[in-house]
Amino acid sequence: MPFDPLSEQVFVNEVRVMDSAGKTISTGKVSDYYVLDDRSGAEASQKKVVNIPVPGLEPGCQLAVIISRRQVGHLDEFPFLVHSFSCTVPVRESILFLRGETRGLKSIASPEMEPRRVPEGQYWRVVDPMVGRWEPQQPAAAEFLPMIWVADASAHWPVLASNYIASISNRLEPDASIRDHARSLVAGLQNNEAKIAAIARHVQSNLTYKTIEFGRRARVPNKPADIVRNKYGDCKDHAVLLQQMLEAAGVPARLALVGHRGPVLKELPSLDQFDHMIVYVPETGRFVDCTDKGADAAHAIPIGLAGRDALILEATNPHFETIPSYPENASGIEVQRNLRLVDMADVVTEETLTLTGVHAAYLRDFLLQIPPTSRRMMLQRQMGMADVELSDFRAEPLDEPDAPLQLRCTYTCKKQLHRLNDQLTGILRAGFERSYLTADPVDNRLTPFETTIPLSVHSTVSIDIPEGFRAEEAARLVPQLDSRFAVCKGQIQLEGRKLKLEFECRQPKVKSKASEYAAYRDTMAQALALLEREVVFKAVSR
Repeated sequence: MPFDPLSEQVFVNEVRVMDSAGKTISTGKVSDYYVLDDRSGAEASQKKVVNIPVPGLEPGCQLAVIISRRQVGHLDEFPFLVHSFSCTVPVRESILFLRGETRGLKSIASPEMEPRRVPEGQYWRVVDPMVGRWEPQQPAAAEFLPMIWVADASAHWPVLASNYIASISNRLEPDASIRDHARSLVAGLQNNEAKIAAIARHVQSNLTYKTIEFGRRARVPNKPADIVRNKYGDCKDHAVLLQQMLEAAGVPARLALVGHRGPVLKELPSLDQFDHMIVYVPETGRFVDCTDKGADAAHAIPIGLAGRDALILEATNPHFETIPSYPENASGIEVQRNLRLVDMADVVTEETLTLTGVHAAYLRDFLLQIPPTSRRMMLQRQMGMADVELSDFRAEPLDEPDAPLQLRCTYTCKKQLHRLNDQLTGILRAGFERSYLTADPVDNRLTPFETTIPLSVHSTVSIDIPEGFRAEEAARLVPQLDSRFAVCKGQIQLEGRKLKLEFECRQPKVKSKASEYAAYRDTMAQALALLEREVVFKAVSR
């Protein structure tokens, strides 16, 4: 059970196990409970998890657990409450009960349900909620789990935004040294586009990102001078420094609050809905996030925020703006792969991947977070290539996020071809792009799935025909692809003493029901089959 020790007290009131007749067979002991750091998220935070072992639990038993939480500190507003009625195990009945005077609260439930009032307060009840388990490519939990959101009915966005700006006003005071430095960075640049790019690149490359959770007790950034001195900071520090430097260079810029966890519920004003801060440039309509170390921050859509609403922190006119969605050409992968046979069985591959757009940013950021000595091993594991012998690997340029990312590698696949009488046969194995074309297996999928980033993959594969052999004509494949998920084509032909395979695949952005996952997996398997083709070489009679 997670909790925040700075703002909450947690009490384990009862843990009781009963048999099928309702007779108590065991109870929990306070001395058995223990607290650990909450490491479930990527961000550093003060949050803890209380662990409650359940004694004597076995199939057929009933479990009764009562846990109380107490919010501590001064209550300026009712904390934004997000509650899921689902658990990771089957639940017969799930209830959220709010005790006390609740008339000053406002709520939204999905699916829509009315609260039931009792003298002590009000409650919401869901019978047999779906099991909330993780499955690949899930959308935000709020889109498919039974949820409820509760907030203070008296709150208003303009007031919340204005109060927040006032609370950090001493952090937004212009600093002479930062102003001078910003102006030196843009000296000679003729337009604001170039100024934005220069300053964003400076902040992006000169600050280390320390992920500290943005929340009720972590909303105040450091002063810009301290940020520069430290050379590190969280999202607030990156955003404040960038905003101050842009303003000093004559480029109007605003701080903006955004959330990764799901869409902002505008009907329930609360700053607790946000977990990240970025910068909005009104002149261009762009959103800049310098914590994205692998992206072209001045021009890219902030990773994980496409299509989300951002609260623009203007003192006189706080308002929402929508971050653009990903365009059709948001991400691309170009592959050049040359293969040659060794000892008539093994295949030595020289491969070059060129990534652009969102996938380039993701992979560059992934590699930057790994020590150089571990990058080869980690990339092989990440890309599903752990079984190959990787003899050479280079990723460049890692320090130029506005450039395409190239991976150059040489590796050997053992026993890929087999000889039977006068024939050599085998399957041309896909390389590093295989991980982008494979759909993970899921047993009895329960939740919807989505592809959030449009992707195009183009592979050119050539294989040297071994001496003393000729290539047999390849079988013509006519896949039955579902165009909702992918549009692909692939052909293989003879060019001199080489077999050449051209493969193209485009995956659109799509959101689908759980029942359609099998069709999605089948489409991606057929797409991969266009790339992983069987080749046959026949010995030439002498």
